[in-house]
Amino acid sequence: MEKYFEKYFPGDDKIKKIVKCESNFIHEKNGEVLKSYTNDYGIMQINQLWLPEAKELGLDIFKLEDNIKMGKHILDKQGYGAWFCNRPRSPKPPRNDTPKPKVIPTTTPTIIYSHTEYLIPFEET
Repeated sequence: MEKYFEKYFPGDDKIKKIVKCESNFIHEKNGEVLKSYTNDYGIMQINQLWLPEAKELGLDIFKLEDNIKMGKHILDKQGYGAWFCNRPRSPKPPRNDTPKPKVIPTTTPTIIYSHTEYLIPFEET
């Protein structure tokens, strides 16, 4: 597999990061070509919409080298943005994991007692 990346994407570390994200460098799993729920196939996660063009180019995207060749064709045609892993995403909002302090209402002594009685060590007699 590495030889194909060097052949079709020499020195291109960005495409390797995209492939790592898209397929984790897996082309086949359990004897079948890797397929995503969005109908993307193989190591380069080529969408089924590219099948007619791949056929015109004489490529079978279900074969490892042809899948990588088609990935090169797509990269040349559309750039890195053709892959989901390279699209910009909205930043996640910062998380606040600080626990909120428990506020004890101070309206009446009965309410205060009901919120603190478990803290008072006593035995009933």
